Amino acid sequence: MPLVTNKPDRIAQYRKISKYSVCDWCLDEIADDFIHTDEDGDFIKLTVPERLNESQRNVIQNEFKKYINLFRLKEDGYNIIKRFLIEGELAWENVISPKYPELGIVGVKFLPAEYYETLIDVKTARPIGIVFDVESLSRDSREAWRSSFASSASIFNSISPTTYTFKFKKDTCIPLLYNQITYINSGEWSSDFLISYPLVEKAKQAYYQLALMEQSAVILRVTRAPERLLFNISTGKMDQNRADEYVRRFAN
Repeated sequence: MPLVTNKPDRIAQYRKISKYSVCDWCLDEIADDFIHTDEDGDFIKLTVPERLNESQRNVIQNEFKKYINLFRLKEDGYNIIKRFLIEGELAWENVISPKYPELGIVGVKFLPAEYYETLIDVKTARPIGIVFDVESLSRDSREAWRSSFASSASIFNSISPTTYTFKFKKDTCIPLLYNQITYINSGEWSSDFLISYPLVEKAKQAYYQLALMEQSAVILRVTRAPERLLFNISTGKMDQNRADEYVRRFAN
């Protein structure tokens, strides 16, 4: 089946495949094996270079733990990984306090993949961020999200307009550069770097082949099934025993 170019439809297609029992079982196995807790109670570790002193390493480790806790990986890791396998990319907006920027990232807000497209620098033809479609999101009864991106829009508008060229409407779409978001993709790109393929994409052909085989088996079973006829046999005023015997002889 050809790849759907419209992203919401394409993601809906991936989600439909993931709901198939065999695919869902495979995705569950991968997601279950992704996060494990070791004997120290840690489920994820950061390796810090040995050239740093102990104080520097402690600061980095503490900041790393704070950042990881923002994503609730220990509680939501299963759902996050399963979504990543199905959609091929994940994105969060990094929330920074305007009054206390020295605190760094104080929160993250998840961005549904069906509402953003890859942002490409036309000079280098390389992805540099995402374009979030606020209009589509508000159309889905989530107008409250619009205020979340006010800071991102103001930051982007301060950039020289001659630096990048984009194809979107500023009043409905908000660009988010990679330094404004936490973003991850599968690493499998289309030739134009506009589409990030998820793991489910590799199973799509096998899924449709299996689905067609099952449909063909059902059609064959129905068309080749033996004909079943219904006979009405009149027994008149016979008692129950005589009526049963009469019907039995008739059937024989």
